[in-house]
Amino acid sequence: MSGPRTLDVQSVIYGNAEIDLLRAAEALAHSVQLAVAAGEVSEWSLHLGDCSPEPVLTADLLSRIEGLVTGAGGILDAVVFGENLGSAEGHNRLAARGHADLILILNPDAQVAPDTIGELCAAD
Repeated sequence: MSGPRTLDVQSVIYGNAEIDLLRAAEALAHSVQLAVAAGEVSEWSLHLGDCSPEPVLTADLLSRIEGLVTGAGGILDAVVFGENLGSAEGHNRLAARGHADLILILNPDAQVAPDTIGELCAAD
């Protein structure tokens, strides 16, 4: 292990269901908490970019996701792009907003296992 590193997790959203986004954020927050406790991650952020024709990231949804992220010691950064940038351009723009040692590109509806973040960060 090379010591704790900073982590940016990013997802590009396009018409995803709120429940899927919440479940993904909850699973991610839990997995990152375990990675922090194991000394693999020192700081982390979740970057969300909404490319949907009608924004999915409403104030209520953002508040709920932010509660999960900050409750796990992270920072939420969300942006509504206002256009369909596609996955690659959306991720490029999100990556430009971050500055962590590691970037994890994650589908917005992916539910990581509790040990996922720790295992990924521990890999050299």
